[in-house]
Amino acid sequence: MRDFYCTLDLIAKSKKVSLRKLAEATGVAYTTVHRIARNDYDRIDAGVIEKICKFFEIVPGDLLRLHSAEATGTLSSDDLLKMHVEQCLMLQAAEFRRPTSQATTTY
Repeated sequence: MRDFYCTLDLIAKSKKVSLRKLAEATGVAYTTVHRIARNDYDRIDAGVIEKICKFFEIVPGDLLRLHSAEATGTLSSDDLLKMHVEQCLMLQAAEFRRPTSQATTTY
């Protein structure tokens, strides 16, 4: 089991962005994006992480999470709830950090 898991699928769904649109916008191959979203990868290139993070305006820590209790191979309902709450909070924080467009005023 990997030490990290990727939250790309959750992030893309919450932002209503298809994996195909993400691949096209970032220039990352769709198969790569799809495998990352399914957590079916051996490694992720740092450049790919950077492109995905820039696209969603997040930091790598929002995209990659360290396994904790799930490292044992079993998850309790409390562990699942905790992971869900952490992911929701992470997405809210990412949304909060998103810069707002500056309005221009004409005189």
